[in-house]
Amino acid sequence: MTILAPFLLALLPQGQVKPETRELEVLSASGKARVRVVNRSKVAPPGTLDACPFSGTATLSASVEGTPRWSVELTCAVHELRVLDDGRAAGIGFSEGPTVDFAFAHLFLLGADGRVVHEERVTEVALGRDGAGCVQPPLGILLDGAHERVVARLWRVDLKREEWRVWDARSGAPSRWMPAIQSDGALCFGSCSTAVELVPGTPFTLVQAWKPAGRAGLFHASYVLLDDAARVFWQLPVPEDHAERVDGAPLPAAPGILRTGARSFSVRLFTARQSVAFELVQGADQAWSVRETGRSALPTKP
Repeated sequence: MTILAPFLLALLPQGQVKPETRELEVLSASGKARVRVVNRSKVAPPGTLDACPFSGTATLSASVEGTPRWSVELTCAVHELRVLDDGRAAGIGFSEGPTVDFAFAHLFLLGADGRVVHEERVTEVALGRDGAGCVQPPLGILLDGAHERVVARLWRVDLKREEWRVWDARSGAPSRWMPAIQSDGALCFGSCSTAVELVPGTPFTLVQAWKPAGRAGLFHASYVLLDDAARVFWQLPVPEDHAERVDGAPLPAAPGILRTGARSFSVRLFTARQSVAFELVQGADQAWSVRETGRSALPTKP
């Protein structure tokens, strides 16, 4: 569970380059662990921070069940963060250079003691810029404590395809858990993904994926369960399922995974304007199956 709450903006006359501070707090799924983040920028001009990812440095302080656990300084401002109950954290950040145009994305994993276990940098060439001139952030990061892996997703503008980077959540070493790659370089479940979430109590990871359908704003959708070997276990194809686009984004932005719970999940059908609920059942032979449990109407807009 990620909670972002920006606060404290220094006010100076428009157009001046000045220090900027933003704070956010992130909780683990159960709420046992809490990480307070203070992002700081030295060169950000007023009026651009809401349009582009916040870049700079950050101070992170973690507590577990109310007891302070660790504090660490990062060379990047935190853009997205996931936290586990033991105080481990994985995130996406942006570093800052002497000018606003300088920005590298960071992918990082912090141990239960706050130590940087793994870090990677992703260049502007790989991520590209949107119509407003902002560096495109990575698509997202998932910290899976149940299966001890971190999944970072990028849209590679230079390669024109999505890329997953997966590490062991304890050591930071590369993980063998990786979806199959097709001959054209695309991932096995689609051209790009909008959301990836765990299904608690199961070995499965739920993915919302898309492929262009031939008309602007129209896409073939697919919801996929990947098993503990990253193979497609179950798939719900939704032909020509409409979702709005964000200017400059390489994929539909509206989230379709509505909920994941204990052995259950719900997804959105955009064109049908429905929510569809499923449950996972494990039989006496330990084999898993997926069963639809109901549908309900949704508003027109996501």
